[in-house]
Amino acid sequence: MSRRRRGRRTDENDEQPPKRKRTLLSTEIEDRIESLIGRAGEKSTFSLQSNLEGSAGVLEADLPTHKSEILRILFIYIYKKK
Repeated sequence: MSRRRRGRRTDENDEQPPKRKRTLLSTEIEDRIESLIGRAGEKSTFSLQSNLEGSAGVLEADLPTHKSEILRILFIYIYKKK
């Protein structure tokens, strides 16, 4: 029985995809979450309650996959407001 790893074979001519893609996606998501949380408290034509309800709905959808980022950004905003 061979102990070779299954999966993609790498030859010298094969180009591997950049490994930074996940980091870029993570950064984009963090930026979006940060923007969303930051806008929740802005003064606008909408009430604070409406802004918070809208933000909560979006964050609730992202919570299972981005819980640590959401909490970190919330803590940063809470700390800055003190």
